[in-house]
Amino acid sequence: MKTYRYIGVCSLIIMALCAFVGCSDDDENESLPLIVETGLLKSVGYEEALCGGEVTSGTAQTRGVCWSTAEMPTVKDAHTTDGKGSGEFVSQLTGLNEGTRYYVRAYAIGKNGEVVYGEQKQCTTMAHGRPVITLVKVKDVKESSAVVVPQLLVDGGVAVSACGILYGKDAELAESQAATLSFNISKNPVDVAVSDLEDDATYYVKAFATYDKGTVYSQTASFTTKRYADPELSATLGTVSGDEMEVTVKAMANTPLPITEYGLVYATSAHPTYESSTVLKAGEGDGEVTLTIEGLQEETFYYIRPYAVNKHGLVYGEELSASTLSNKAVVRTVATTQITAHRAYIGGEITDLGLKNADVLETGICWSTAANPTIEDNIKASTSTDLGEFDPVELFCLNPSTTYHVRAYVTNSYGTSYGEEVTFQTREPVANSWAYNLTGSEIEFNAFYMSDVIPEEQSDDQKEAFALIQNVVKNYGNRTLKQFRFYIYPDSEGNPGFLRTVIGYTNTAGTGYSGFWDTKMAMSDDYHFTCSDQVVSGSNAKNIQNSAINNGLLDDLNRSLHYVLQGEIVFDWDSEISGTTGDNAIFRVIPLQAPEKYKRMKVFRVTGTLAPLTSWN
Repeated sequence: MKTYRYIGVCSLIIMALCAFVGCSDDDENESLPLIVETGLLKSVGYEEALCGGEVTSGTAQTRGVCWSTAEMPTVKDAHTTDGKGSGEFVSQLTGLNEGTRYYVRAYAIGKNGEVVYGEQKQCTTMAHGRPVITLVKVKDVKESSAVVVPQLLVDGGVAVSACGILYGKDAELAESQAATLSFNISKNPVDVAVSDLEDDATYYVKAFATYDKGTVYSQTASFTTKRYADPELSATLGTVSGDEMEVTVKAMANTPLPITEYGLVYATSAHPTYESSTVLKAGEGDGEVTLTIEGLQEETFYYIRPYAVNKHGLVYGEELSASTLSNKAVVRTVATTQITAHRAYIGGEITDLGLKNADVLETGICWSTAANPTIEDNIKASTSTDLGEFDPVELFCLNPSTTYHVRAYVTNSYGTSYGEEVTFQTREPVANSWAYNLTGSEIEFNAFYMSDVIPEEQSDDQKEAFALIQNVVKNYGNRTLKQFRFYIYPDSEGNPGFLRTVIGYTNTAGTGYSGFWDTKMAMSDDYHFTCSDQVVSGSNAKNIQNSAINNGLLDDLNRSLHYVLQGEIVFDWDSEISGTTGDNAIFRVIPLQAPEKYKRMKVFRVTGTLAPLTSWN
C-alpha cells in the first residue's frame, strides 16, 4: 500500500514538472505589450549603414528597421526583415544614395498584425568629393519674417567656399530672381533670419553650398506668412432728423498695411455692401471723420456699415441701424416676464414725439397670434401719453399654451407708429391640474377657498361678496362663518364639470355645519367656463336660504352664491411663478366681461377621489 502511494506522489510531481517546463519565456512574453527600441546607426558609408534595435517587451512575429528621406518612415518604405522573437537584432541598410540624409526607425509586428515603431533616428551617408547640404526646417513664421534652418551635413572632403539660402515666391527659385542670404559655414544647424516678406504669401526656400566644382542644393521647402489683422473699424450714430443722419466713422490700420480708402455704406436692407449699396467715402489712411448721410426717407430704417480697403481688399465693421424721424411719435416695446395662462403684462416707452412734437393721443399695446399686430387687432391702451416709459398693461383674455406677438403703439395727429415686435408663450391652463384620472388615482387639488385675510390683494368685488355672506350667516341664528369654499367636481370623462359652493359655519354651541349649492360647468376649447342651473343641496342650505328670505337678505345671499355665475370666467394662475404644489398656491377666477372683479383664492386640497355629483345623476 505504501508503494502505491509513493508511486502516485511521484507521478504528480513529474506531471507538475512537465507542465512547468512546457511554459516557455516566449509564451509569457506574448501576453505583454509589444515595445521596440531603435538602435544606434553605425558604420555609415556611401551607400550602406548598420542599425538595428531591441524588442524589450512582447514577442515580435517580424522585426527590422525601415528608412526614408522623409521623416517618420514606416514598413511601407524601404525596410529590412530580421527574424522574430524578443531581444536585440542587427539590420543592414543597403541601396542608400551617397550624401543623403535618412530617417530610420526600428519596427516590430505582433501576432495580431499590429505594427509598433521605435524612436526616430537619422544619419547622412558619405559623399565622394562634394558637400551635402539640407534644409532642416522653417520656424517662427510671422507676417513679414521667418527663420530658415539649413545644415551642411558633410563637406565630402572638399573645401566649401560659401553657404546660403535662396528664397522667393517663385517655386523654381531661379538664381537670377530669388533673394540670397549667406551664413557661416558650419556642420551644425544654423538659424537664418529672413525679413521684409509680404504677409499672407507663400514662399519657397532651399539651401546651397558652393565648392571648387560648383554649387549643390538642398531640397526645396515652402511656407506661408501669417496675414496681418484687418483694420479696426467703428461707426457711431450722431444726430438724426427726418431726412439726414450723422455718422462718425473711425478707421485704424494697426499694421504696416496702409488703408487706401475708408468710409461707410448704407441701405434700407440689412448687411449693405460696397457693390450693391450707397457708398460714402471718408478718405484714406488712419482717421476719424463725421459724415452726413443726406436725402433719406422719413420714418425709414437704415442699415449702416463702415468699410476699409487695403492690400487684401475690402473689409466691413460692425453694422448699426437707425430710423429717420417723422411727424409721428416713436415708441419701443418693453417686455416683462409676467406671463400666466390668460394674462401678460407688456409696457413701452415713447422715445420721441416726432419732428413737430405733436401731442400723443393714445399709446398702448396691440397683440395677435399672427406676426406684426396692429391697432386693428387686440389692443390695451395705457393711461400715459407723456414722453418716456409707461407702465406695463394687462393683456386679457389670452389663451393658454399659445404664442403671441405684441407691439407697443403710439398715436398722434399724424398717425400711429409701432415698436419692435416681441413674442411670448402663455402658460399651460389651470384646468389641466384638475383633470381627473378615471382609474381612481388621487387628485392633486380641486378646490379654492376665500377669507377676509388670505389671500391678500383681493378685489373690491371679492371683499364685498365675502362681507355679504358673513352677514347672511350671522343673521341665521347668530351663526359664525368658518368656510367659504368652491370645489371642482369631475364629469364622467374626468374633466371639470361641476362647481360646488360650500358655506361652513358653527352655531352658538360651536357645533359645525355646512350647506352647499351645486352648479353645472361647461368648458370651451379656450378654457372658458360657463356656470348654470344652480340647485340647493341639503337641508342646511335650504335653512340658510329661508333665513335670508325672512331677513330681507336674499339678494345678498345670491350675490355671493352667484359669485362665479355672471357670464364666462377663466381660472388662471395668480402669477408667472405660481404652481400646483405647496399649501400657498394662489389662483384667480376672472370674469371675461369684468376682469377687474377677479376673485383671488387659495388652494384647498382634497386627497381622496371624487365621483360626479349625485345631484345631477
